[in-house]
Amino acid sequence: MIHGTTGLIRRALLLLLTLAAVTLLCATAVFAKPVNLIPVYGGDVLQPYYGRIENGAVYLPFAAFAAANGTPELTEGGSEGLPALVASGEELSVSVYPGHAFLSSGDRYFYAQGLPAEERDGVLYVPARLLCPAYGLQPVFNEKELTLTLVREYRPAASGEEVYDEESLYWLSHIIYAEAGIGEPFDGMIAVGNVVLNRVRDLSAPNTIKEVIFDNRFGVQFSPAYTPVIYEEPTELAVIAAKICLEGYSIDPDILFFYSPRYVTAEWIETTRLYKFTIGNHRFFA
Repeated sequence: MIHGTTGLIRRALLLLLTLAAVTLLCATAVFAKPVNLIPVYGGDVLQPYYGRIENGAVYLPFAAFAAANGTPELTEGGSEGLPALVASGEELSVSVYPGHAFLSSGDRYFYAQGLPAEERDGVLYVPARLLCPAYGLQPVFNEKELTLTLVREYRPAASGEEVYDEESLYWLSHIIYAEAGIGEPFDGMIAVGNVVLNRVRDLSAPNTIKEVIFDNRFGVQFSPAYTPVIYEEPTELAVIAAKICLEGYSIDPDILFFYSPRYVTAEWIETTRLYKFTIGNHRFFA
């Protein structure tokens, strides 16, 4: 009987321990905040909404963010080839392009390389790095409380007329389209634009976009410049890429050369210039 009683006691203790462990797990699941969510404060709402943390970047739910920051009206917009979700208010209109790492505020463009707006569980999330400058907000992260507060720091972006010189935009969008507008990723378009603008700033090159494109002092630099394609109408994405470059966004401030091994050989570039990276079919060099 003693041995039987001991066995019953052991089984009872095991049952109690199991129930305690299950209770603890359930409590953790109910009350613990998911590690990839962060409460966001600020704007016109009293209760926080939740952003997502993915790969070190904070993504905000666009509808909730827009409602909290003066642009509560959501409509479909953009073009057939580039659809957008547009948030509008009394003073501001912002267009977000799902699947793309840029947005527009009025006629200004903002860019966050490698961080596209994406849908999660039926909700469109947009990187805070895109939204904050468009709305004139400064993100303040509280490491202790693990919260994010968006503070109004300055007025939203002004008109693009002050940023996009008409002639510069014309030639930059045309060379981007001619070199990378067909079959190249969007980042590749921006990189081509960066090469042109980096040359404008380089003391050894001409100091305007048009002059850089048609520079042939040491041989033709951009081969499409001497073909009819340079005068073809650029695509919407090529124009946006040009505007992003003129805003000052740069994939690399040092790149001055690129070529496509699919179409040409450039041994002198490979042997005399510093290789930086490849995007699509183009190899870029400093």
